[in-house]
Amino acid sequence: PNCGTVQKLTDAVWRRAVADIYAVYAPYHQAGGSEQCVFDASGGSSVRSMRFLEYVLSKVSAGELGRLLDVGCGNGGLLESMHRIRPAWVVAGFEPGGSQNGAVLARSGVNRFYSGSFEAIEERFDLVSMVHVLEHIEDPVTFLRLATSLLRSGGAIGIEVPDFTQNPFDLLIFDHCTHFDAGTLAAVAGLAGLSGRVETGVIPKEASAVLRPGEIMSAADRRQPEAILFEAQRAGRRLSLILAQAREASAKEPFGIFGTAIAGTWVAGELKGRVRFFVDEDPARVGRPYLGRPVYAPGEVPEGAAVVIPLAPAVARQVRARMETHYPQFRCLSVKTSEE
Repeated sequence: PNCGTVQKLTDAVWRRAVADIYAVYAPYHQAGGSEQCVFDASGGSSVRSMRFLEYVLSKVSAGELGRLLDVGCGNGGLLESMHRIRPAWVVAGFEPGGSQNGAVLARSGVNRFYSGSFEAIEERFDLVSMVHVLEHIEDPVTFLRLATSLLRSGGAIGIEVPDFTQNPFDLLIFDHCTHFDAGTLAAVAGLAGLSGRVETGVIPKEASAVLRPGEIMSAADRRQPEAILFEAQRAGRRLSLILAQAREASAKEPFGIFGTAIAGTWVAGELKGRVRFFVDEDPARVGRPYLGRPVYAPGEVPEGAAVVIPLAPAVARQVRARMETHYPQFRCLSVKTSEE
């Protein structure tokens, strides 16, 4: 009732485990550090940060000069993308820890790297970006208020988060403690004194927003907790159905899983050794063994293999249509939910 979102229990045990995860975390490990690709319905792709920045810059009055701070910059992929789009901008990255300092500053066009806390940053920015950051934050309202204090007059905050109603697998990611859909992201922004439209579909399975300082949302305007809980329970039912159908499909040989991200990882772990291979459209992931199994490009899948697509329904339908059009040699078994 207080946070206005779906949250995990963030107790001392959770915090210790998350600290262990972050201590050995390597950005985009499966792709060798290369940034995640976003695919459209036709199979075309672009790096996620480029698509996000194109969306954000279409919503703000961004001239040829300005300053960007990327919060949770990882190894600096978004900063390099921004330099390509706006080469005269000053671009800076922020991470709580300093382990990515060298990787970020080695990126083309990156000017500064900050670590530690927001309060230590004296510079002010025209744009603050947060791509897959807010879901890691226990108190997102306070976090957004701190980010707002770093804006110049007229500045904006660009946010990208997973939408658990489109992608129930977000609930499974251990270090994601706060789970959003478009409504709860808007509510959190309002409580932080930010306003702007939250959109879905800019990047599949995610919610996007460009926010500016505005009026603080009143308690009366917030969604009822029962409605948010209903969405979380429905997402849980979807996960159960996806796993049950993947177990049934795994009786077929040879059997593989489409995707080497969260969904594929979870299903493979639950099937305990029945998976013989993975399939991925991202060239950076193909050819790199994952969980001890080969990762094939779609055209390399053995003829007659059964490939399960454990993705959100709308995304699974798009993937299956592409695969069946271009690669008829293997059978796609997209799992379904009761809502279809």
